[in-house]
Amino acid sequence: MNDTGGTSPMPPAPEDASPPELEGLGTHPLLRDDGRQDGPAGLRLILALLAAGAAAGLATLLLTAPERPPLLPILVDEHLARSGVSNPVTAVLLNFRSYDTLLEVVVLVVAMVAVWSMDRGSRDLAREEGEQLDDPILQALARGVVPLVGVTAVFLTWAGSHRPGGAFQAGALLAGAGVLLAAAGYLRPPTAASRTVRALVALGAYVFIGVGLGVIPWSGHFLGYPEAWAYPLILGVEAVLTLSIAVVLVELFVDVPSVPDPDPSLARLDPTGDPLGRLLDVEGGLVEDTDGSTGEGP
Repeated sequence: MNDTGGTSPMPPAPEDASPPELEGLGTHPLLRDDGRQDGPAGLRLILALLAAGAAAGLATLLLTAPERPPLLPILVDEHLARSGVSNPVTAVLLNFRSYDTLLEVVVLVVAMVAVWSMDRGSRDLAREEGEQLDDPILQALARGVVPLVGVTAVFLTWAGSHRPGGAFQAGALLAGAGVLLAAAGYLRPPTAASRTVRALVALGAYVFIGVGLGVIPWSGHFLGYPEAWAYPLILGVEAVLTLSIAVVLVELFVDVPSVPDPDPSLARLDPTGDPLGRLLDVEGGLVEDTDGSTGEGP
């Protein structure tokens, strides 16, 4: 309405007003940190100085450490023939120090589970069942590149026993092909809802642990491969790890959680986090549900 109608004009919208689709996100207790819970400035300065001092001390120790003879390469060379492979890097990662590689695989699985736990069911590459994307450039690129990537990944997995390569490099290549297929519309992006996806994510760790336990009766040690079986066991573990790593990396790319839609009930949560998950009003009191009970979490 205008001034001639006797009604005052509408006040201008504040400069920091959010678009309707983002309304409520600016004050979302889980997405905003206004600094009210930060410690005193003096304490933060002390902690920063302590961290800088610790970093300087570690750097000094590393730079002034006495030189030691390279014993590890000598030991690897002496025992390389017993490892089942001729590549010293593979011998260390999948035989002599296979514990480290197993823990790296477990870290990938844990990271994937963490992403799934934050899933909100919304992702950029998602689409309805049967829906096809119309992008001829991406589709032509996928048709030409993906077969070459698949062959290269197989070669890298096999070649890792005697030259640079291995499961992580091959898995990263396959993951790139999977993301390209999803972007081109040939592959529906996998999600945590698929049992096959969940099984493939965990398969590498399970097979690795299973092989380590299975050789104990013959070697007496977890992941202590008998010399006669070392090569086929390492190659088999790497083949499974390639597939599992590829699925994890694709999932981390296409199934990352998006910013959740505004939830009015979350606005009543204490931004500092109530340990019992109870709903609180603006004054910190408990909010009662419609059934008369307090809004306590399960």
